Amino acid sequence: MKDQDVSASQPYDRSLRLLIIEDDAADVDLALSELKRAGLEVEAEIVQTPDEFERCLDRASYDAVLSDYKLPGWTGIDASVQLRKRRFYIPFILLSGSIGDEAAVECIKQGISDYVLKDHLSRLPVALERALQEQQLRSARAWGEQEVRQREKRFRAIIENSSDGIALVGPDGLFLPSSPSTVAALGWSPEDVAGTSLFEIVHPEDAVLAKEVFAAVLDEPARAIPFELRARHRDGGWRWAEGVGRNLLDDPSVQAVVIHYRDVTQRKEQEVEIRRLNEGLERMVAERGS
Repeated sequence: MKDQDVSASQPYDRSLRLLIIEDDAADVDLALSELKRAGLEVEAEIVQTPDEFERCLDRASYDAVLSDYKLPGWTGIDASVQLRKRRFYIPFILLSGSIGDEAAVECIKQGISDYVLKDHLSRLPVALERALQEQQLRSARAWGEQEVRQREKRFRAIIENSSDGIALVGPDGLFLPSSPSTVAALGWSPEDVAGTSLFEIVHPEDAVLAKEVFAAVLDEPARAIPFELRARHRDGGWRWAEGVGRNLLDDPSVQAVVIHYRDVTQRKEQEVEIRRLNEGLERMVAERGS
């Protein structure tokens, strides 16, 4: 069924394919007349027995099922159970001459969308359109939940296969236990740091900078805030880390501040060595000039 906005005051702009379970042709005609009067175009297939019902489900798809409550040898509730066993989650509406409280409760238990009394068939178009709209909303919600799961799966795959370090941190600065490779580049496992503060592994001389960067990350969601500072390795030494922090606390598939970084200690040591050599060269030139 195509995605579209459906309301009782806005008829469908296409034909609905309905499967109708009914042994009284006159009742079928009355139901179809009410739907047509409401502006709904309907293509209907009529069945009376469980076997006919099964054969129809095997060979075609339908937007909804309308079913008489009492049928020879079975009931509309039986048909609803049969439909659910097939994992067909489409609107199912019962049509009945009368229905008691116990039967109404059973309808709810079996996931029946609605029931309409046959002496009030004018309510059928509204009940059908509402059931179709609710089905569309459920489908959209299920799609959204699946998308979130897929995004979470992709995100975890990136973390688990990254050669750089990735840390997931809460708004309080504490490492989250859900990080698959929290600070692997620094030798720590997720279990080592879970629940501890990010600032505990930052060099004391860089603590102020780290807090300023973290505050900026919290203040500017989704923006990547760069940083370069020293962090403590598990072996007790210090490593230079270069990276970015991003506030993804509002992203349902992440719900964390993501810190993505790499160890640039070797580069920093090379820079120091180059500066030392340049300073030595400058002194030599100065000494020769004098």
